[in-house]
Amino acid sequence: MQAEMWRLYRHLVFGGVVIVVCCYVVMEFTQIRFGASKAEQLLCVDAEFSSALLLSGVSQKLPDSQFTWTLASKELPSISSIPSLIANKTWLKFPDSSYQLTFGEPDSPMLVGRVTQGNQLFKLESLVKFFCRQIRSAIKIK
Repeated sequence: MQAEMWRLYRHLVFGGVVIVVCCYVVMEFTQIRFGASKAEQLLCVDAEFSSALLLSGVSQKLPDSQFTWTLASKELPSISSIPSLIANKTWLKFPDSSYQLTFGEPDSPMLVGRVTQGNQLFKLESLVKFFCRQIRSAIKIK
């Protein structure tokens, strides 16, 4: 009888350890996936604010943006066409976890941004403040 009790306890302990390890693996996997998803969302917000500022001609350099931007066209688009350019952006994710974002036609883009995943510190607050200041100053001019 005691041998059967010890075997039962061993199975309970072993089963409990297996369940805890499985839960830990699932939690780690989920946390990594959510972290990557959050980083991509923040990159998207950064890209949309930055592209609006660059395509409108308000600013030529954005030090708070994660992206390295290249304005391929010397001629800026009209203000009314900027929302459609932002809505029709093309994302590319490279094997080295870097991203490239293209605004405009794929064969002749107007704006290209490239970012590597090295820096996880996003400076969105200062980028949004700069964007809002530019919008306010544009409204005051009119």
